[in-house]
Amino acid sequence: QPFQDAADLCESLVFHEGHSNRLPLLGSIYMNMGIPLASIELLEESRQAFNKAVEVFTYLKENRRLSSQSRMLQIAYLNRSELDVMLGRYKKAIKGFHKALELNESSVKSHFPGNYKADRGNIKVHLAEAYMKAGQLGEAALELDEGLELLRKEHERTRDADCLAQLKWAESLKIRT
Repeated sequence: QPFQDAADLCESLVFHEGHSNRLPLLGSIYMNMGIPLASIELLEESRQAFNKAVEVFTYLKENRRLSSQSRMLQIAYLNRSELDVMLGRYKKAIKGFHKALELNESSVKSHFPGNYKADRGNIKVHLAEAYMKAGQLGEAALELDEGLELLRKEHERTRDADCLAQLKWAESLKIRT
């Protein structure tokens, strides 16, 4: 309920009082609302929150030319696609992961070079999982290998704890042939 209250207040500020500078906050609220909803298995509600985050960040990126929002949009696509895997919607998940990779290659690479490779490795590993569950094992193996290589190199370079956690999870994935 606290996330919904915050979203309602922020929507009121944006849409009824003209405070469009609050749109990035609204997108973040929706994205952060989706995560706990998924963890308590309210998957459809979580997907709705991620959909709203994607809409807000897409609007900001396209209409306001806010390249700084490109990484948030990439993360929103990643989160929504992870949820689609949980829901068994593998085609939607694969499409969403590809959109996240597209954003990663274009905007994130140029505006967030420090996050680019770790983000890309993470997306590729999640894409591998979606391909595996969809029965596309060749694609799964390719994406997993590329994702693991990116994560290993980034962990060696940065020693970042989040990168290590993603790497450990990725190493646990087994492509079932």
